[in-house]
Amino acid sequence: GLIQIAKSQPNRNFVIAHAGGYRIIEYFDHTRELENVHYDLSLTTQYLSDSSLYLDLKKFIKWIEKDRIMFGSDYPYASPMKQFGSINMILREFDLCNLEQEKVYALNAKRIYG
Repeated sequence: GLIQIAKSQPNRNFVIAHAGGYRIIEYFDHTRELENVHYDLSLTTQYLSDSSLYLDLKKFIKWIEKDRIMFGSDYPYASPMKQFGSINMILREFDLCNLEQEKVYALNAKRIYG
């Protein structure tokens, strides 16, 4: 349903919570061509950190355009500092420039949510 709605309203932004969670690659595969679909990373790194899906999360972050993902903590259910540390470690591993990191941490959310 999300794909149909996003296609029918190309000027409206849509955000996939938790970047799809344990179905992250499936969501990415089905929505990567839809430029109005974005992904928040809330809870994702903490939830997936001790599973084989963590590699899928890293692959997703590596390949998705950095203006389509954003930091999220899922507070109070998850620790914002732990989430920040986990995402920061992944972004550093991929050697992202400062602007790309700023997009993930703040600029994308400001643009999407106003």
